[in-house]
Amino acid sequence: MPSTMWFRVSLCLIGISFTACAQKFKDPTKDELQMTSDPRWPNVAGIFLNRDVSTDNFSHFVSEYARIKILTEAGKEWATVKLPYTGGGTLPSIEGRTIHPDGTIFPLTGSADSLLATKQDSQHDSAKSFTLPSVEVGSIIEYRWTLPSSEVHTFGVTNDLQGFYDSALAGTIPYWDVQTPLPVRKERFYYNPLGDLERNVLGNQGITHVNSRGEVAHYLLFSARLPSGVHLQPSPNRDYTLDLTDVPPIRHEENAPPDQSRIFGVRFYYSPYLAGDVFWTSEGKLWAKELDRASEPTSELREATAKITAGASTDDEKARKLYEAIQAIENVDFSRKGSEAGQGSRGVRNPTQVLSEKSGTPNEIAILYLALARAAGLQARPMSVADRRKQIFDPGYLSLDQLTATLVVLRINGGEIFVDPGEKLMPYGQLHWAHSLSGGLLETAD
Repeated sequence: MPSTMWFRVSLCLIGISFTACAQKFKDPTKDELQMTSDPRWPNVAGIFLNRDVSTDNFSHFVSEYARIKILTEAGKEWATVKLPYTGGGTLPSIEGRTIHPDGTIFPLTGSADSLLATKQDSQHDSAKSFTLPSVEVGSIIEYRWTLPSSEVHTFGVTNDLQGFYDSALAGTIPYWDVQTPLPVRKERFYYNPLGDLERNVLGNQGITHVNSRGEVAHYLLFSARLPSGVHLQPSPNRDYTLDLTDVPPIRHEENAPPDQSRIFGVRFYYSPYLAGDVFWTSEGKLWAKELDRASEPTSELREATAKITAGASTDDEKARKLYEAIQAIENVDFSRKGSEAGQGSRGVRNPTQVLSEKSGTPNEIAILYLALARAAGLQARPMSVADRRKQIFDPGYLSLDQLTATLVVLRINGGEIFVDPGEKLMPYGQLHWAHSLSGGLLETAD
């Protein structure tokens, strides 16, 4: 997940409106109108003939243009287009039309207010959408929507002065979903990260990006997974353009790695660090310090440890007794309490609270085990890894947010034992498959 970002504003310019460089609709070719399939991608529901996605923080707009050939009944679902619209003040600009195989054109009519509806997707996320008219198998749908940056719902980014719509402060950090469930013949992505304040007024001092740790993040970085031979670099103007052709569709395969870690895409983000080795060393030390502080044994934990390990004569016996006690604690990720209350309002509790309340999240339980093991005099170190059900660890993406699971590594009888205390019903000395063969951070002696 991307780090949370916010803007500290030192100067504000009000009343600058956005203007989009509107791309003209294209007249379809005879071959496009008559197309019924594409031998390169058999059995697909449709094909993106063109796709153009732009994020321009200087002109303060986000836009998308697309032409899609509908090849099957299932492909008609693409006639409903979702927008990243917050539903706030300024309405988006929406244009669209449907072209039948005989060339008949059915334009999208009505105001944006009347066209937009709220839809729920398979993950129960609500989004604003509009639907193109008279779509049938063989049709070409064509649309363009444009939004001011201040109206775009962008995960991990907020504007520090809500209400100054279309102002010089409006900015967006995009994620480019290069690959889609449909193949794409031709697509272009554009990102201009610099707004008015950064380019024209105060150099780079107008807007300060801050990461989730409160550190000033000076550097705009990106993590990219792209087809072989395709590379992304900023232009001399410090903006980014990516052109691709013949991009294959996303293939969902049983037991495949998670989509997020194998499909083509580009993630932009701000970081205090420019080099990966410096980031992982510096942030790793902060990570270790935080976990050491969180797992510092208290008098209550030492007392509980003594009771739990009573009668154990070896380090292995102590570790097993503590693990058995930890596994008896209610794991809220698997309980009604967790599903009803949600984790967002709980906050992070310390090990003493988790032990007292006899319930906790997986990571809270893992940190409790780390604290008890250390209270028992065991050599125990924390490790944070990526959950392979969701993503593969990417060292090139300089963010600790991808490390979501906490493990504990014990040093017993000269060997290392990896344990997964936060995973319900996981035997001692074993890891859940999603936490094995997974990269992350392990605390070392230094």
